[in-house]
Amino acid sequence: MSLGYEGLRRPILSRSTRPRATTAVRAQHPSRQQSPLPIPVGVPSARTAHHAYEASIAYMSRHFTKAIFMEPSATTTPPRHRVDLLVVIDSDYVKENYPDGSRVPGTPTPVDSHALFVICAGSDIGDIQSGEAICTAAVGDVVSVTCTTIQDNSSDAGILYDIWQAVNGQVFTPFKQNFSELTGAVQPDPESESRDGLPPLRKEAHVSNFTADVKSLGNAQLGLAFGIYTLARDGQRQDLLGYYLSPVVLQVRGQRP
Repeated sequence: MSLGYEGLRRPILSRSTRPRATTAVRAQHPSRQQSPLPIPVGVPSARTAHHAYEASIAYMSRHFTKAIFMEPSATTTPPRHRVDLLVVIDSDYVKENYPDGSRVPGTPTPVDSHALFVICAGSDIGDIQSGEAICTAAVGDVVSVTCTTIQDNSSDAGILYDIWQAVNGQVFTPFKQNFSELTGAVQPDPESESRDGLPPLRKEAHVSNFTADVKSLGNAQLGLAFGIYTLARDGQRQDLLGYYLSPVVLQVRGQRP
C-alpha cells in the first residue's frame, strides 16, 4: 500500500488530559432515611429476632447494594495501559537507495516503506513490504514510540524526531515528544574480568519517546521523520547522513497484548 505525503500534517503538541473520574453512586446515610431499620421493642423472641434480621438484610439490600456491588456501566473509564512500539530503521537500505538525504529537519527526504518497520509488543509485525504495522490496543490506552537502527545505534544511529498524521486522522491524539535523563544507564564493561561485559558500567544517557492516546480503532496513516547518523572513517564519530520521512499504516485493533 502506497501512502502519499500530501495528506500528512505536523502534529500540534499538547498536554494529554487525564480521564475524568467516574462519579460513584453513594447510599444515603441511614440517619437521613425516612424508614429507619426496624428495631423490635421489649425483649425479642426468637421469631421477632429472626424477623428483625431479615428486615435488616432487606433494608441493606435496598439501600446499599448499588454502592457496594454496582456493576461497571458503559460510561466507566477503563484502566489506561501503555503499549510500546519500536521503530527499527534499515540504515543500510537507506544509505544504498537514498544517500543524499535532506540536511533540513523540516523538509525530510521521502523514502519508501522498506526503510523501516514497526514492532508492537504482543502483536504480529504485519506486512513490512507495504509499510503496514499491527498494534493491539484499546481506546484510551497510551501508545509509546521509540526508535533504533538495525545495528541498535552502534555503528549507524537513528533519531526519531517527529510523527506526522494524516489531516483527517481519528485514531490517535497528536503525538508528543518526551525526554528523559538517566544518570545510571548500563553499558557493557569491555574490561570485565570474565570478558562478557558484566558487571556493566553505569553512564549518563538521554532518551526520548513519542506518546499519544488511542481515540478510536482503525488504520492510522502516519509519517515517521527520522535522522540517520553513520559511522565516520575514524570509527569514533557518527555524522549526519540526512533527514528522512517514511510512511507507515498502523492498524490499531481492539485488544491488548
